[in-house]
Amino acid sequence: MYDELLVVKKHYPSVLVFAFERIDKLIDAALSINLEKASEAIDETKIGAKILAQVKTLHKKTGKWDLFPYKLKPYKWVYPHLAIKSFFEHQPMSHWKGKLHEILQAAISSHSICALISDRNRLNLECEHLERLVEAMWVIKLIEL
Repeated sequence: MYDELLVVKKHYPSVLVFAFERIDKLIDAALSINLEKASEAIDETKIGAKILAQVKTLHKKTGKWDLFPYKLKPYKWVYPHLAIKSFFEHQPMSHWKGKLHEILQAAISSHSICALISDRNRLNLECEHLERLVEAMWVIKLIEL
């Protein structure tokens, strides 16, 4: 466990609530994008060239290879909305909001997240989906800048 003095100095509960609110807003924004892009057609011609162009764009904007969205498949660097669509196809919005609330409750308790979260056998898969969502939203934001 963390030293209590460190937790008090870092205002641990407020950091958790801040993170919770940011992820909650990210999920809301992703839903908006998913509803907007639902019917967008995907052009699969010359996908290799599109991926290469996107890699160059992302690297130019970040300047660092280690910031690349490694959880996404390369074609989702070009079409990040596909990762967002997959996120909501995996589970509906109500599930994600409930799961986020469970994670926050587990984080502020003294018990393991695995002891408190429902359907803990799916926790790893759901964290993977959440990580891909974060990366897809990052790609979209970076492209728009």
